[in-house]
Amino acid sequence: MIPNEPHPPKDEPEDASEEPQADDWADLDPSGGEYLPADPPAAEAQTTPGDLPDAAPEPVEAREPEGEADAPDAQEVVAEEPPADSEAADTPSREEIRARRMRPSVDVLPDAETLFEKGSRPGPVDIESKEWSGPRPVGFKWIALAGGAIIAMLIICMVILHLRGRNDRAAAIANQTDVQTEARDERDEELENLAKRKLEAIDLFAEFATAKLVEEILPLISNSSDLEPLVRRTGHEPVADKDWEPSEHSKWFVVNSRQGVFAILQGELPDYSRFRAYFMLEQGQLVMDWKATTGYSTASFEQLMEGRGDGSEIRGILRPSALYVGPYEEMKYDCYQLESPNGLDLIWCYAESGTDTERILSAKFRRGSIIEDEEGAWLITLKLKRGPEGALKNQWLIDELLHGEWIDM
Repeated sequence: MIPNEPHPPKDEPEDASEEPQADDWADLDPSGGEYLPADPPAAEAQTTPGDLPDAAPEPVEAREPEGEADAPDAQEVVAEEPPADSEAADTPSREEIRARRMRPSVDVLPDAETLFEKGSRPGPVDIESKEWSGPRPVGFKWIALAGGAIIAMLIICMVILHLRGRNDRAAAIANQTDVQTEARDERDEELENLAKRKLEAIDLFAEFATAKLVEEILPLISNSSDLEPLVRRTGHEPVADKDWEPSEHSKWFVVNSRQGVFAILQGELPDYSRFRAYFMLEQGQLVMDWKATTGYSTASFEQLMEGRGDGSEIRGILRPSALYVGPYEEMKYDCYQLESPNGLDLIWCYAESGTDTERILSAKFRRGSIIEDEEGAWLITLKLKRGPEGALKNQWLIDELLHGEWIDM
């Protein structure tokens, strides 16, 4: 703003005690407060409204300084448009020079736009989210602690499962042991009972061997109600005179097998042939197994030797053999010899390799890769069937091993 009154001439002395006027503040050094020599003011051309050119711009009303609006001597001054030549445009005005001198001498920070690219200026929310959600370095200590915690949890779980499984196994074993103990106790009691029945068994077999009618043997055998039709159909003939009885020196065996507890009385008949009688306890009473004692089979060995008969239940004495003829090749079958209960007749039986029957029989007779005869061979009950075409009449295929004795319990 241009003051209404011009500066006093420089050649007129001023009182040193007089405070500087508003225009003199521009001559102060901001750093030390001393006077600086002011630039000589540019020559101001006094103009009157009548001297303004026709194309002059609209006059701009100058803002009056505070405190001087009501002054009686205040006058409106119209600023004239500076000349349009290049030199006047490059020459700073007095107000610009004063504004530069009055500017505080502080370092000016660069504009924010120069610090951040356009569109990438972060806000406080963005900075905070980056601090919390961005990737943070994880130390080896925390990784080791986390891994140790996981391993400890796994060990605890394994220990708990092991203890629980051990308790379950212990309970199962205890229950199984109790059952086995009870069964063993029952079997032990039955074994002791049978061991004392030898004389009773001798009398029972003597009565059976000398009986002439089926009605006389039915009370002596086990499961008589079911076997009566078969016994009547098969018939019964005495093998000794009425006054005969086995020797007291006959052998008495008590057997504890998978099938159950039974006893065997073995001795000689009056014609010096051997007998083998099977006994068991039925409701506490000593009875005889009719099928096992008589060596019952669904077909006689005479029929089997001719290649006929029902082979669904055949009792005999089995021994290993080596008759590989016809369709029965050694690489595909194991050969056995089956003798009749009286030892007078025999047939050849074959077990196909890879079947359950072949594995059971091999385990019974084989010692490594060599087949050996067991002492007394093996009294066995088999299911037989006719073999492949081209087989001999007395060659039969073992279809199933019913039980490894003559007794069926």
